[in-house]
Parts: sequence; C-alpha cells; structure tokens
Amino acid sequence: IEIPKPVPKYVYKNRFGLEAYINKNVMSLYEPGSVFKPIVMAIGFDAGEVRPNETYNETGAIEIDTGTGEKQYIRTALHVYRGIQTMTNAIEQSSNIGMAYVARKLGKELFYKYVLDFGFGDYTYVDLPNEQKGKLTYWKSWSEAQLLTTSFGQGIAVTPIQMTSSWCALANGGVLMQPKVIKEFIRQDGKVDKIDDKVIRRVISETTSRDITGVLVSSVEKGVAKAGKVPGYKLAGKTGTSQIACSDSSRCHIGFYEAGMGTTVTSYGGYGPINKPKFVVLVKFERARLSGATWGENTAAPVFKELVKFLMNYYDIAPDDPESLAPKKRR
Repeated sequence: IEIPKPVPKYVYKNRFGLEAYINKNVMSLYEPGSVFKPIVMAIGFDAGEVRPNETYNETGAIEIDTGTGEKQYIRTALHVYRGIQTMTNAIEQSSNIGMAYVARKLGKELFYKYVLDFGFGDYTYVDLPNEQKGKLTYWKSWSEAQLLTTSFGQGIAVTPIQMTSSWCALANGGVLMQPKVIKEFIRQDGKVDKIDDKVIRRVISETTSRDITGVLVSSVEKGVAKAGKVPGYKLAGKTGTSQIACSDSSRCHIGFYEAGMGTTVTSYGGYGPINKPKFVVLVKFERARLSGATWGENTAAPVFKELVKFLMNYYDIAPDDPESLAPKKRR
C-alpha cells in the first residue's frame, strides 16, 4: 500500500499567517538595526566615553571574539572604509565600525545598564493589550561579539513601541515617558477623567539630548538619512536595515540570518521640529522588497518624509528656512 507523504495543506502566501492580525506595535519583536545606533551613541555621550568630534580610524573589517573560537568580523554595510572619522560621521554614514568603537569604550555592564534605563527588556506599560517585553540577555553572558553587534541593533529584540519611546527620550531632553494611547475617559454623566502624563525616569542629560540631536540633524543634512529630509525644516533622523534571524529550518539555518530578497527589516526614525520637538515618527517595513538594493533609505525614508510633511501642515509649524522653499530665479 502506498502511503501518501505529508504535505502542507494550508500555506499563507504572505509568509506571516495569523501573525498578520496581531498589533505589531506592541506584540512583534524584531532586531532594530541602525535606528538603534543613536541610542548607543547617546549612551556614549552621556557616560563621557566619547564626544561628537572624537575620532577613530576606520581602516577595514575588525575581528571579534565570539567566545567559541570561531572567527567573526564586523564590516561596514557597503564595505567602504573612510579612514579617520568622528562620532558624528559614524552616525551620518551608519558605520558599524564606529559603533563597535563606542561599545568597546563603554564595556558590557555600563552599556547594559543604560539600555535597561532606556526601557528595553521591559514593558513600556502602554495602554494596549498583550505587550511584549523584548529580549535583552544579561551582560554577564555576553561575548565580545554580543557587545559589539548590539551596538548596531543586532542581537537585541525590541518592539516598535519600545523603539519609539526611546527616541522620545532623545528628543525631549533625556526623559523616558510612559507612552499612552488614551487621552481621557468621558463617562455617561459627562465627567471627564484625564490620563496624566507619567515620567518613568531620566536616562540622559539635557546636554546629551542636545548633542545627539545635533548629530541626527547632521545625519539628515549630510548622511544616509537625507532621503527623509523635508525642504525648509531641520529634522533629526536615522535609517535602519536589519537582518531577520532564521526561524524556519526548511528555508535557512537556525542560529543564522536569512539571506536573499525580502529577508530584512527596513526602518527610519526621526523627530522635529528641532527647537521644540512635537513628534517622533518610526517607519518600519518587514521583508521589504525592491528591485536592487533594499535599505531603510529607499523604503522607509520616503514614507517618513511624507508623514512629516503632513504633520508640519497639521500642527501648522512654520519652516525653519522659508527661503529654501522659494522658487529659484532663472538667470
């Protein structure tokens, strides 16, 4: 008797299945990639380990200790090495080598404690159901590889609400706030119960907040984040592109990252207006697909730009540089 082989009867074409119905803002974990770099750089500034104009020498890939005897290397995304660079340049060009320099200066324990202070590895307690805590392993179990890869947003799992909340602390002078969706309850008798804003803790100083904002403005004006620039306005911004860890042994090797088209998370984080930030925006695409290279700058950045245009109009925020919006005169 020939026994039929088992075959999958129901396959979701979108590769997500029922996951498509969850609230990913609070329930979906992902490795954030380079939008995590401003958090790490702010930690370096606040701890006094690095300054915006401090330099490092970017000469090539760096070999790191994995703790297993296996060699591993950290490289820049495009395998371009620019020699003497500043911390500002590291964010502008999204350099993994620059971030590894910062992580080594901080060390495992201090780095870990600051990341905890920013709210990672814990609930934000936003008023939405089934929030996840993310994943942040204890620093004593970190290899050097874990320390350095975490500095550019790989090897740590976060939710979008955690990522957005941490960026709010960068924007608002260094204070971590509890995010909320509900502003107030209006009872049947007309009584209004307002939900007060809640401060969690101060995570960085006001000086550090100003410094990292300046670096992020430079990232938008001069760096890889310039695709999110809105004419006439000064904005802070950073791109992100992260790999997706393998979870299906039929398609890839467990313990490694997926490869090929549609195997990355692309994102863009930013805020404005710079003098008195009114909003933080995080745009995230999972498994983005484009013909050719797929990065945060060519997927998430254009969406961020359009959202900011809408917000500037909605809040009636005047341009920082009105002259840049005027039609150029023909000679």
